[in-house]
Amino acid sequence: MKASGILKVHAINVNNSITKSKFDNLYGCRESLIDGIKLATDVMIASRVVMVAGYGDAAVEGYEVTTVDETCQEGNISVTTTGCVDIILVAQREHCREGEHKAADAHQYQLKNGCHVILLAEGRLVNLGCAMGHLSFVMSNFFTNQVMAQIKLWSHPDKYPVGVHFLPKKLDEAVADAHLGKLEHGVDQAD
Repeated sequence: MKASGILKVHAINVNNSITKSKFDNLYGCRESLIDGIKLATDVMIASRVVMVAGYGDAAVEGYEVTTVDETCQEGNISVTTTGCVDIILVAQREHCREGEHKAADAHQYQLKNGCHVILLAEGRLVNLGCAMGHLSFVMSNFFTNQVMAQIKLWSHPDKYPVGVHFLPKKLDEAVADAHLGKLEHGVDQAD
């Protein structure tokens, strides 16, 4: 909007803040996605092989990193986290393992080879479509980011000309500190 000259206000992009990407994207999705899968399928996650396409932290956290083709042959549950289409193709799912169950809100499709695929939330956000979304602690991080950004814009409009700005690092750290304290890992910060 700024490039085309139609942006009329100043804004702070809290979506790319560190606390948003770490708490909301990583932990929030991990917790609420599992709730959505369990509620929609009545499948126990234990003993299942789960393939997550687009989970960028997988290698660092010790998970096996491989291709979609390879995991579709072994996996029971497939998840995409990219927000893109055609991540898992029907041809890849034809080599899947059978045995997933279906609940009332899930859509089950039979492939040409007789295997069944269950599509949750019509391929959209499972944690919102099949569960209650993120836990309140996770949402608190993002809402605190938003409020701190609004206060900053209101208190110092001269520092933020029309455009989209990043959440200042100091505010991001304050949000983290406020929430880490609730996890008994608070950090003392100098002024």
